[in-house]
Amino acid sequence: MKTFRLIGMALLAVVMCVNFTSCSSDDDEEETSSEYKLLLGTWERSGYDTSNGGFNWSDTYSFKSNNTYSYRHTEANEIDDYSGKFTYDADTHKITCYEGNSNIVDEEYFIAEVNSTTLKLRDWSDSNDDIEIYTRK
Repeated sequence: MKTFRLIGMALLAVVMCVNFTSCSSDDDEEETSSEYKLLLGTWERSGYDTSNGGFNWSDTYSFKSNNTYSYRHTEANEIDDYSGKFTYDADTHKITCYEGNSNIVDEEYFIAEVNSTTLKLRDWSDSNDDIEIYTRK
């Protein structure tokens, strides 16, 4: 009887050891998490358009941790503001911006690069589209 108890306890100890052993987290998940965290914040790009007499313009995106965003386009003396929710797909590096709280897609972007100072976006639907370069504000 003592032998069965000893074998049973040994098996239980082995099962408990195996049960508490876990796989390390995937590097991709860590990378994704850091990419998403780097995306959060306010980003701006600006320039000067020489057409129609010339004017300054700027685009500003703010991505928040509650998955909402705001966007402002300023051109000459005109200001257009948009806001809504956004989703981020870690596998494809895709940001989808929706109109308000609806499911109507406003913009879709591929994150070409993001770091602490620079965000490079490309229009999702056009792989030949120029990359827009934003700097952290």
